[in-house]
Amino acid sequence: FLKTYRSPTWCGVCSKLLRGLAKQGYQCKQCKLNIHVSCASSVSPCEQLSSSKDHSQNHSNFNSSPNSPKKMCKHDLTKTSFKLPTRCFVCKSTIKGLPLAKGKTCSKCHMNVHDNPKCLSAL
Repeated sequence: FLKTYRSPTWCGVCSKLLRGLAKQGYQCKQCKLNIHVSCASSVSPCEQLSSSKDHSQNHSNFNSSPNSPKKMCKHDLTKTSFKLPTRCFVCKSTIKGLPLAKGKTCSKCHMNVHDNPKCLSAL
């Protein structure tokens, strides 16, 4: 369902900030996955299992799924300067910097990561 977020919230698919004042994106009623309206087509329906504690893995295209395109991608990372707050796919924290945040983006799956050895080695 479309949801209005009262605090900064990042998309579970592209890791970018959900922007706007009202109804910024969708939230799964079962696992609470937050996504942009434009990213909804890349996420399959949630099939919540009562025995599963990590419901996000039930979205077959979601970042944390072992079969995710982001996990299967042979990343082609290029340096990027982010103008808006962007979440790192690996550590889930905000990529920061002044005047522009610096990081890397995969040209194939559009995953964003910090430009540091810790996050890059986890890919």
